Amino acid sequence: EMSQKLKKASSLEEALKPEKVPKGLLWEDWEWLVLEHYTDPDFQIKSSINSENRANLTMVSRTGSKPIRQIIYDELGGKDGKVPDLAEIFKATQSEKTE
Repeated sequence: EMSQKLKKASSLEEALKPEKVPKGLLWEDWEWLVLEHYTDPDFQIKSSINSENRANLTMVSRTGSKPIRQIIYDELGGKDGKVPDLAEIFKATQSEKTE
């Protein structure tokens, strides 16, 4: 959410407006992130490299922020003691959900 708020802002002044501060974050902390962290040249270089790397992925993970072990437990029978095979894990974590 934080980087999206910053990307949508057209300038640093706009990014620092009170309505741009992500929920649960103090304005002072947001100000530091915008002025010190996100604008740091080292951060900008890493961010560009990471963006390029993500664009070159041939297989995208579809799990979001949920750890694979949680998917095994919740969806593949882990809580019942079942050990899924690698094909099941791959299918559950790499294919789009059609629900």
